[in-house]
Amino acid sequence: MPGRSRFIGSRTPIRVSPADPVLKTLLAQAPNWQNGQPTPKWVAAENLTRPEIENVYIGQKAAKLAMEGLARQIDALPD
Repeated sequence: MPGRSRFIGSRTPIRVSPADPVLKTLLAQAPNWQNGQPTPKWVAAENLTRPEIENVYIGQKAAKLAMEGLARQIDALPD
């Protein structure tokens, strides 16, 4: 079919190359990953995070200032 992507409906699995720089970075960071249960602050912290990330994305705040402010807001949340 003209105009149709050859990947739509493809049964061929996607292959990830070990040389892929994104994969290399993720694998290098793996020892630093932590697993744990969410704390009571989790939902409240997530609700604070999105607006700060958006402000950085649209250029209203510098990343460093936004993350420092976000850390202060999350630290101030009740346990």
